[in-house]
Amino acid sequence: MSILPVGVKRFIRWTASRLLGDLMGSVISVRTDDQIVVLTYDDDPDPASTPQVLNALSLHGLTATFFVLVDRAREHPEMLLRGRGEGHRRGSKGRER
Repeated sequence: MSILPVGVKRFIRWTASRLLGDLMGSVISVRTDDQIVVLTYDDDPDPASTPQVLNALSLHGLTATFFVLVDRAREHPEMLLRGRGEGHRRGSKGRER
């Protein structure tokens, strides 16, 4: 039996299928007794998807960790500021390839 609300489970499935598609890694979930879900997003900020992801996370009261590309961060600092203001964490992926 899952302890996550149905809306949160739907959001996680939607995020995985809509934003990640076939790019999902081999580890999709890990069974734990802790009541946590960890959401991460790579290659941020992306003006095409980051605002949509931030809006959806805000709607559900969730936070995530965004792995940032330095070149994109320089181009879109407003998205990083918004994410920080909404309680999201950031990690660095280095320069864009």
